[in-house]
Amino acid sequence: MPDGVDDTLKSYSDLDWVIRGKEKIPLETMIDLKDAFSESDLVFRVDILDWHRIPPEFCKVIERNYAVIQ
Repeated sequence: MPDGVDDTLKSYSDLDWVIRGKEKIPLETMIDLKDAFSESDLVFRVDILDWHRIPPEFCKVIERNYAVIQ
């Protein structure tokens, strides 16, 4: 069974979720999303990122290996 997108899942791994929309997500919405995931009963951490707010170098890293969820 694959462990993650790059098969490197560890006991301390989290889910990095990048939202790639047509424009920046309002900061209030990002805060609400982050709060909702931090208060959830999930057994792992979820990091929420807005594609339009991350550095271009990190975008290149993501583009090398990712999974699309719709």
